[in-house]
Amino acid sequence: MNILGKFYADAKRRMEKQSDSSFRQELCSFFIQTIRSYDKSLLPLAESAGQHWLDTHQLDTREDGVNWFYSVFALFDGSFSADMDFSDEDWDALDMIISESAESLDMNTVQTLLSVMVERHKFE
Repeated sequence: MNILGKFYADAKRRMEKQSDSSFRQELCSFFIQTIRSYDKSLLPLAESAGQHWLDTHQLDTREDGVNWFYSVFALFDGSFSADMDFSDEDWDALDMIISESAESLDMNTVQTLLSVMVERHKFE
């Protein structure tokens, strides 16, 4: 199992044990911790994406949250598949997050992230 699949399985298992009041913060923290272990250079992206989700996805269920963070991880990992997508608001936020962190990321990472957005026609 790759790290992305492991994240998904572990996040689902962990969130089942969390109370309704704590799962959101725990999921966000687990995502950031996993990204830190995977690639520390992605940490600013992970922290900003996590804060965006906490601020804007208050009604997400545990499953919605796990799926959202799985998709973000796949985007960061370069394995974002054709069946994955975000809302327009999430794409806008991710564009801003990537742009703000671009100088601290290696060029291949920035290029990978932006190429997905270009393919999805997320730039106006």
